Amino acid sequence: MKKFSLKPDPDKVYYRQVFFFAMTVLCLSFFVVLLFSGGYSMRGLLASDINGSFMEFFGNLFHSGGNTYASGAVTAPFAILFYRGLFAFLPSGLTSQIVPSLSSATVPVEVKTYQQFYFPFILYTFLVILLMFFSLRAIKAGGKIEKIAFVTLIFLSGPVIFAFERGSDMPVTLALLVFFFFLKDSEKKVMRNIGVAALGFACAFSIYPLLFLIVLLRKKRFWDAGKALIVFTVLTVPAIFLVCGGLQGLGVYASNLVTAWKENNLTLLGQLNFPKCLINILADAEVSGETLVTAGNVFGLVIGLPALIGACLAKKEWQQTALICALIFGLSPVCETTLLMFFALPLVQLIDGENKNSPVSYVSLGFITVALAPLVSPDVTSRSYTRMFYTRVTSYGVLVLAAMLTIVAAVDFIKGLGKKAPVEESAAQKETSVLPSVQ
Repeated sequence: MKKFSLKPDPDKVYYRQVFFFAMTVLCLSFFVVLLFSGGYSMRGLLASDINGSFMEFFGNLFHSGGNTYASGAVTAPFAILFYRGLFAFLPSGLTSQIVPSLSSATVPVEVKTYQQFYFPFILYTFLVILLMFFSLRAIKAGGKIEKIAFVTLIFLSGPVIFAFERGSDMPVTLALLVFFFFLKDSEKKVMRNIGVAALGFACAFSIYPLLFLIVLLRKKRFWDAGKALIVFTVLTVPAIFLVCGGLQGLGVYASNLVTAWKENNLTLLGQLNFPKCLINILADAEVSGETLVTAGNVFGLVIGLPALIGACLAKKEWQQTALICALIFGLSPVCETTLLMFFALPLVQLIDGENKNSPVSYVSLGFITVALAPLVSPDVTSRSYTRMFYTRVTSYGVLVLAAMLTIVAAVDFIKGLGKKAPVEESAAQKETSVLPSVQ
């Protein structure tokens, strides 16, 4: 068994060592500050709405039992179907008494005071922890101690702590994506198919992972991309009719997404997507709110479209994955801290797969580590802990990372023009790059 060591790798690269040292220091600093502040510093990481703890889970749980999208929900139909399965464990009499309208925009926080409502939450949390633990442990190279150390640091990361406190379902999506990346290049066809199916499930559970189809399309694995889309369709279409009540309900769901995008760009309290990064800078300018939103949306396209092209052209897979994660975060209609956990994917690709020292790689590692770190800092103006520091550092860090890797992808593409190097296809590419013939 390979032992955990901070000595240089055989290729004389130090990415693993830099990450483990930096992330460990940041996590320890977080807990030291938490200790000396009497727990008060946690306000610098978590949302200020103390009544909102676990309520993302309970909101989806109770909304799944009624006319889901009439409440303004933006959760994917298949995910709502998953919550509806958990809803079956709730006592109907008590549910109707405490939550008289399952289609209301908000769910009473009193649901957290009844033990009967906690069984689905405990079951869900237990399954999520298992999924995340085994998926992250599987994808990380190295010995047993190194794997456990990596999983521990990811569980202690800012976005994961935030996700569990909110009761978010994003860890499920992350675990499915980890299984996809772990299995997609397996030498065994059945394992590759399981990996592709995991991507399809992730897409059905949350629409964001659809962008990861770029990973398969970039390698000309069109049939695998098609299979992932088939899984997505098979899971989503029945859910549309069961949850949305047909195409009309689907239209309400789409309308909710548009409304969430507009409302999200009008507040600067949380994470900043690409449009809000500019809006935040221009917030003090004497211009109308509508002008600010328009300028922000244009800026989002200016950053997002080249980043999308960069993801299609990126020479290295970790760069491609990092750009996709940046796009998910930067163009999300509801930009949440939980989306930062996706950066665990390019992180493991970088620290385990990069075999050359490069300033771009080390700088990218720094930005990715910051995106995952549990950062807190007191607000000098209010002399208290707020999320302002954490959200600004991580949001602008993702923006700079996206811009930098887009430029790197463009430069590498230009350098590669006219150079035709023989490329040997892997077994997975050879078997999946074309559709099977029909006899």
